[in-house]
Amino acid sequence: MQGYLIDAFPHDPAALIADRPGPVLIVQGGCDLQMTPQDARRLAGAAPWAEPCLPERMSHALKEVNPADNLASYADPDRPIAPDLVRAVAGFVTRHAGVSAFIRAGNDPRTASRADA
Repeated sequence: MQGYLIDAFPHDPAALIADRPGPVLIVQGGCDLQMTPQDARRLAGAAPWAEPCLPERMSHALKEVNPADNLASYADPDRPIAPDLVRAVAGFVTRHAGVSAFIRAGNDPRTASRADA
């Protein structure tokens, strides 16, 4: 894990996402103790085509929480993933199912017209 973190720190997530030619879903929980809404806004600013998913009661562990029991959610494997996240990911995958082939064909969906994609 330490090697992964050492490698990850020098990278700028906003620069990486700006170079991403395909669909992007930005996920940020309103009860996340490790990342902030400003982090999500910075990513969205670098990728204006990205879709936000901002469940108000979701923790960093992707679980729906009350702010008072947020820390407990990290150690509770029986707590389900936040339903808003599940719906957002399912919708995102459904909307963009054909985009991978479009990109493999040498197209860039950031610059293509809706009729092309």
